[in-house]
This record gives sequence, C-alpha cells and structure tokens, in this order.
Amino acid sequence: MQNKSMRENAFYNTIKQICTGLFPIITIPYTTRILGAENYGRVNFCISIISYFVLFAGLGIATYATRQSAILKNNKKDLDKFTSQLFTTHIIMSIIALLLLFFLLLICKGLYQYRILLMVQSFMIVFNIFNIEWIYSAFEDYKYTTICTIIVQIISLIFLFTFVREPSDYIIYSIIYVISYSGMYLLSFFNVKKYTRVKITKHPNAIKHILPMLILFSNELMVTIYVNSDITLLGILSNDENVGIYSVAVKAYTVFKRMFGAVIVVMLPRLSYYYIYDKKGKYNELLRKAFNCIILLIFPVSIGMLFISDELMLLLGGKAYLVGSNSLRVLSIALIFSTIANFYATSVMLPSKQEKKLLLITVVSAVVNIGLNLIFIPKLGFLATALTTMIAEIIVAILSSLYSKKIFVPKIKLNFLIDILIGIVAIIIICLFIEQFEFNYILKLILKVFLSVLMYATVLLIRKNEIAINILKKKK
Repeated sequence: MQNKSMRENAFYNTIKQICTGLFPIITIPYTTRILGAENYGRVNFCISIISYFVLFAGLGIATYATRQSAILKNNKKDLDKFTSQLFTTHIIMSIIALLLLFFLLLICKGLYQYRILLMVQSFMIVFNIFNIEWIYSAFEDYKYTTICTIIVQIISLIFLFTFVREPSDYIIYSIIYVISYSGMYLLSFFNVKKYTRVKITKHPNAIKHILPMLILFSNELMVTIYVNSDITLLGILSNDENVGIYSVAVKAYTVFKRMFGAVIVVMLPRLSYYYIYDKKGKYNELLRKAFNCIILLIFPVSIGMLFISDELMLLLGGKAYLVGSNSLRVLSIALIFSTIANFYATSVMLPSKQEKKLLLITVVSAVVNIGLNLIFIPKLGFLATALTTMIAEIIVAILSSLYSKKIFVPKIKLNFLIDILIGIVAIIIICLFIEQFEFNYILKLILKVFLSVLMYATVLLIRKNEIAINILKKKK
C-alpha cells in the first residue's frame, strides 16, 4: 500500500474544507446584504430540496467507493472495472433523479414560485455525476483536489462580486453557487486517468454493488434529513426570511464542522486497509491518536464559537441577522456531539462494515429531529431548528459510541481532561473580559479568537500536554 503522510493528507484536506467553508464566510456578508434575508432564504430553501435529489442520484456511491477502491487500488484492472461500473450507475440514477424532480414541480403547486431556482440548481445533480473524489481519497492524493477547490472558489468569488449587484440577482447567485459546488468535480474528473480509466459500461453489475450502496444511501439519506429538514420544514412552516437568518447561523456552524470532518475523513481509506490487514495493530493506534486530538480541539473550538456568536452573525449578515445568535450558540454545543458522532461513524463503524447499525442510528435521530421540528417550529421558529439539530447530534453520538465499544473504547487520562478544562476556563475568562469593552464587533472577534488560541496553547504547553509537546517538536 502506498503510504503517504497522514499529516500531509489531513493538512491538504483541511485546507480544502476550510476554503470550501471560507467561500460562504466571505460571500455571506455580501450576499445577505445585497439579496436580503427573504431572497437569501429562497435560495437556501431550494438548495435544501435539491440536496435530496443529489443524494438520491449519488445512491451512497461515494462512501462505498472510498472504502472499496482503497482495497482494489493495487489491482488496476479490477479498479478500472469497478470505477466504470459505479460511474455508469451514477449516470442512470441521476437521470431518474432529474425526472423525479420535474415530476415534483408538476404536481406540487407550492414549489411553482421556486421553479426557476430549482431548474438552475438541478444542474448540481448533473455535475455531481463527475464527482469521483473517492479515487483521490483511495490513493490519498488530497493535494490536487485542494488546488482545484481553491481555483474554483476564486473564480466563483470573481463572478459573485462582478454579477450580483441587487436583490433581483438571486438567480445569478444560484448559478454561481452551482459553479462553486460543481467546478472542482469537473477539473478532478479529467485528471483521474492517472489512477484509473473511467468509462460508461454496458455491464454496471448493479446487483453486486446495490445492497451495500443502498444501506449507505439510506444512512446518508437519514443524515441529510436530520441536517436539511430543519431548513426545509422552516421554509414550509415559517417564511423565507426566517430561513435566511437561520441559514447564516448554519453556514457558520458548518465551517467548523467541516474542519474537523476533513481530518476524520482522510483516515477512512487507511483505516479500511488497516482493519482488514492489521486489525489489532496500527488500526487501534491510529484511532487512539485521532480521538485524543479531536477531543483536545473540539471543546475549546465549541466554547469559543459560543462566545463569538454575536460577532459572527454581525459579520456574516449584519444587525438584521443578529436575532439568530442564540441559534448559533445552540449549534456550537451541537458541534461537540456531531464531531464525536462523525468520528465513530467514519473511523470505526464504516471500516468495520457496520452500515446497518449506522443506518438504524440515523433513522432514529432523523425521526426524532423531524418530529420535534414539527412540534416546536411553529412556537420557537429558527431556535427550534437549532435545538432539534443538537438533540439529533447527541443521539447519534451516544448510539454510535455504544455500537463501537466492542472495537474501540477511548482511554483518556485524567491529566489530559484537566488540561482541556483549564484551557476552556481560560478561554471563558478572556472572552468575558473582552466583552466589558465597547470595541467594534470586528475587533472583538479578532481579540477573542487570537487571545483564546494563544491562551489555550499556552495552557497546554505549561501543563506539558503530550499532543501539544509532540506537535511543537515536529514543528521544530
């Protein structure tokens, strides 16, 4: 197996996810002010609908292919055959998804006013056919996809600031969104020949792949439901303005979530390999190191996010969106549980092929999330959507850890937890101290982030935290 540096992989994929996350962070302050909460809400409501069709067309292919191609990567003939079969299957499913979308537009009168937006965004389904990032993941080549992502985001930014100038330009904004979403897929597709040959085949062998893909698809569907149903139901039970306000809070939350997800997802190909060929050795060692790193970072990030919620909402949307700060605070707590749940699902349950158990977990969380949304959205508005997201993430984290305990049980030393606790207390004190001054919100944001990071790192070094010391040694 080709052993590239895990740190290098994590670095490039983190950069990629940060760039993907920074794109909305950079564009949101502009688009929310230009388009207004109502038009911005319309766009995000339609994106939440299209996401289900993109997911249906994908049929769980990406996750299944990432795991399987990591095993087949040393056999080019088998890999070429496998890749072509999944590519052909994806084309077939995308055609079906487009037909279902057009049928929905014909029968659902409530969506008629959104028809142009939905037609524009339907190209996300088409371009997603070329999403074969899983090949790069299998060969642990995150550098190329990161470069492509940066190029596409820069081009999209230029288009945005050039062509989106007034509220009526929300259709143009949707086109640019599709470009930012799909451009990297096209660039990476035409370079994939260095690893495998992708072509349409007359024999996709769907029966062989369909069962494991359906299980993964069902799991991804349930995840999408409890992630996107908030915005979908908020749009149905409330109004476009509330969707716009909540969408800003979700975008900020998603940036931090992606940063941790980027580190976790790069481990899937190697963990799948280790689980088969070296189950009790490198597999458990990698899990232990990864879990400790995640715990060391997720708590200060979550607490820090809680204390900069007002500044983030002002930065991203302005005063009109400040009412969404409490939703962002709730989501900052949800971040802890979503990251832990993601770790167990991606790093333990998927490599050990526990897709059925993972599906059960996500079904339970999705049902709870939808049920609570239907009850509380009419009463609490977008605050309810944040609370139900947090509850869903807690359920997934608890259940996934229970199902994973036969394979992996984290062992965290008391001193390690004390390091984190002292660091968190230091962050809280700094943020509360800065709140006492009448600074501009941008200055407050900068001071809180910079001083919190500095203080937390200092606490870890003073306490001689093992991970912090090792990082410092490697930097030197």
